[in-house]
Amino acid sequence: MSLEIRWIEDLLTLEQERSISKAAERRFVSQSAFTRRIQQLEQALGFPILDRDSRHIEFTDAGQILLATAKSIENQLQATLALLNNLNRSKEITVRFAVVHSLSSTFFSKFIQLFPEHLQEFKIELIAANVGEGFKLLKEGACDFFIGYIDHNKINQINTDIIDYLKLGQTEIIPVCITHN
Repeated sequence: MSLEIRWIEDLLTLEQERSISKAAERRFVSQSAFTRRIQQLEQALGFPILDRDSRHIEFTDAGQILLATAKSIENQLQATLALLNNLNRSKEITVRFAVVHSLSSTFFSKFIQLFPEHLQEFKIELIAANVGEGFKLLKEGACDFFIGYIDHNKINQINTDIIDYLKLGQTEIIPVCITHN
């Protein structure tokens, strides 16, 4: 039996949110998809991890043990990543960009060519992500910049004391269809 890393992240999020719908939203999946992932985990383990008779999210005894292990894995991973980041930073400067998938190939390659020559020596790391993941990576410090499409409602939700933004351009959305003669 092998466990998927996302299951560990799902468990940790579920414990923090104490709600399947809120946990699903934080994990950027539908509620039904999140529920299926928990069920897949239970099937892989061969025992339930959630008490389904409770009105609130409650972990079974086995679920509590699995949750403690998930926390331990998360702590070990965070410590390892911090160590690796310190090693990497001591050798070179890396600038991490989270970029929405549709902009990561064509736009981003042209964008970095516009950098002044002295900035082109930096190591550039590209992380392809959707908008929600990109903002999460930015807020967690896992990337230095996020490039993505955003609407006016989302812009108004940005706390400019924490995150600053710059409009790089705009695009037109044009519906296209096949005409039948």
